[in-house]
Amino acid sequence: MATPTVISAIGGSEPGVYAVLLLIGLLSAAEILGAEPDIRKRFAPFMEAYNAIVVPLLFVFSLIVLTRVLMIL
Repeated sequence: MATPTVISAIGGSEPGVYAVLLLIGLLSAAEILGAEPDIRKRFAPFMEAYNAIVVPLLFVFSLIVLTRVLMIL
């Protein structure tokens, strides 16, 4: 239910959709990290690859948001 609100707040464009997918992925990662140690071992390779993708995407997304905010000001 919050997904359309977040997308429209970001601008409703492709970066908005990617931002929502990124947030969902981050929440999933938080669930995995908060799990039992046995489950963490199973997901360790996934988390390494996920971090290699998420950190650059998060950086690009933050630059996009910062640029939009500066354009509004």
